[in-house]
Amino acid sequence: MRTVPLGEAGVEVSALCLGCMFFGTRVDEETSMQLLDRYLAAGGSFLDTANNYAFWVEGGGGGESEMLWGRWMRRRGNRDQLFLATKVGGMPGEDLSRAAITAAVEGSLRRLGTDRIDLYYAHIGHRTVALEETLDAFGERVTAGKVRYIGAATTPRAALNERGASATPAGCRGTAAYSSAIPTYARAQAPASAPNWSPMTSCWTSAARIPK
Repeated sequence: MRTVPLGEAGVEVSALCLGCMFFGTRVDEETSMQLLDRYLAAGGSFLDTANNYAFWVEGGGGGESEMLWGRWMRRRGNRDQLFLATKVGGMPGEDLSRAAITAAVEGSLRRLGTDRIDLYYAHIGHRTVALEETLDAFGERVTAGKVRYIGAATTPRAALNERGASATPAGCRGTAAYSSAIPTYARAQAPASAPNWSPMTSCWTSAARIPK
């Protein structure tokens, strides 16, 4: 599988990222691991999840997808072959404050069974928290070596620009690089019934930051 640049972060990732929202909940463990194995065998390495996946599914409480990844990586011994992306801010009652981000990073690392997250997204914008606090909290996690790159998901570029997203967080350098994560053809083929937040109907953006 070919690779593409992750914004201006100076790192290449698989052109096709495997989204794992329902792994460990609606998708049973055996099937989830088979899909992960097949994706890796096809040359992929870029996996995406979030700390809140999938709390809304019956029997789910959030973190199931990350925990499944952790079990899979332990069994396969393949952590160093992967580029892991997860998110914070989507759990009920969770915001993007320093305290929330710090706690969420530790929780994700524990569930994943790893010492680092390759790409860490702000899942949903929270206007009740100062952007500077959010960016500084992300930068502190980068400085601590627990996060390599940071980004923003499900956030229109205009909203990021409006809130001054060009500000550089502590511990990071460079200008954010925003790019649509979903190609035009995918949006064009979206079914009429797709929800407004669906990646097939909205222009998801990523903001890659370069650690010092």
